[in-house]
Amino acid sequence: MKFALSRAALIALALEIMIVAAFAVFLAKKPEKHEEKVVMLTFPAPPEPPKPEPKPKEAPRPKPVHHEVHRQVAEQKPMVQQPKIEDPAPTPAPSPVVTPPPAPVRPSPPSPPDVSSTFRDEVNGAVQAAMRYPYAAKMAHIQGKTQVSFTYLDRQASNPKVVTSSGYDMLDHAAIEAVESASYPPPPPDLAGKSLKIVIWVRFYRLDEE
Repeated sequence: MKFALSRAALIALALEIMIVAAFAVFLAKKPEKHEEKVVMLTFPAPPEPPKPEPKPKEAPRPKPVHHEVHRQVAEQKPMVQQPKIEDPAPTPAPSPVVTPPPAPVRPSPPSPPDVSSTFRDEVNGAVQAAMRYPYAAKMAHIQGKTQVSFTYLDRQASNPKVVTSSGYDMLDHAAIEAVESASYPPPPPDLAGKSLKIVIWVRFYRLDEE
């Protein structure tokens, strides 16, 4: 019985040794490497183009020998180019001068008739008598004179205007009021029914300061 077991053990051991040896051989065997073969292809170099043959040098041409030859050269007169005469441009005919018709002569307005100095003094006295000295100007001791103009027709005055100011509005207004409120004398017989341009001075002075 013991002999049978030992024999079985030997057989098992031998199998293990064979397996191990087979495995070692398998590991020891290396796979062969497949080397890639590289094929080198060589092409022949292209033939060089033929070199151009050098051109033969041209022999220098002989210089022409100028023989002195006495030639008679005919004198040639220079041709003078005559200026081209152009036809003169036609002179434009002068345009007719149009004379504008004379402007119609307007009759000048009739000059105002002369006013006698006597009648002027009467009108001036009437305006001076109608003058009212402004109270504020009198208290402020303001004095002066205003020149006024107006149109006189049959004891009536119209269109009064200040010609020369006194420098004070209150005096100028008082002079206009005096012209409008004055009682005028009748005109001379030769000036009746005619418009007269009157220009006078209206004076503003205090009697106690004259």
